[in-house]
Amino acid sequence: MEREDKEVQNDIDYDDAFKENVYCCITYLTHKCPLMQKLFSQWTDLTCQQRALLSYCAFHIFEKEEIAIFSCIVRGINYWNNIQDTEGACGYTKDPFEFRLGKDQENQIFQMVTDINQMIYTIKYKGDVCQEIINNKIIFHNKKLLLVPKHFEEGDAQ
Repeated sequence: MEREDKEVQNDIDYDDAFKENVYCCITYLTHKCPLMQKLFSQWTDLTCQQRALLSYCAFHIFEKEEIAIFSCIVRGINYWNNIQDTEGACGYTKDPFEFRLGKDQENQIFQMVTDINQMIYTIKYKGDVCQEIINNKIIFHNKKLLLVPKHFEEGDAQ
């Protein structure tokens, strides 16, 4: 049983080559895949505080092996963002055949990209709604919920 545990553990602990493959895959696909384009676009719209919150949430939500994938994806997105700033979209010339991923690994990366997209959506948009609720009062008027500034009186709503 001990040997089986070690084999499973070796499958879970991603080595540097796998992490590099994830990074290369993400940087290669960012401008080719609509899902990655969406993630990249959402990522660039985040503030530094929102990015820190995303990393904090990921650290507390994901398992150790998922954090490795998350980190490589973020690294790839940041690299792509830097290329956009310095060289434009044509600046990335990595050969896609220089990295290899198995079907299970591709599925793990895809799932992580999907999870990150959902987390960004939650951080960005639900946070904005919560802030609006904090900054305003909620009034039920004519069968509708209204957000009004806190200094606004209920009798003034029409």
